[in-house]
Amino acid sequence: MTSGINEVKTKDIDATGESFMLNHCGQLVLQRLRHGETQQQIVQVLCDRFDIAHTIAERDVADFCQQLKTLGLTEDK
Repeated sequence: MTSGINEVKTKDIDATGESFMLNHCGQLVLQRLRHGETQQQIVQVLCDRFDIAHTIAERDVADFCQQLKTLGLTEDK
């Protein structure tokens, strides 16, 4: 993956008092990240569940993880 993040650990966002809106796919990705799944595992779930191309799912998951990192909501493992 181009982001260089294969696994992430989500931080406790409840402590910040901030809130974030996610669509259904974003919720699914975040939930699976919090359960310790890798980006590749999540990509496969998205491909299977939503019938999207692997390259698109891979790019979207990498972008999502990068956004979480930029917001300070994840840590590299």
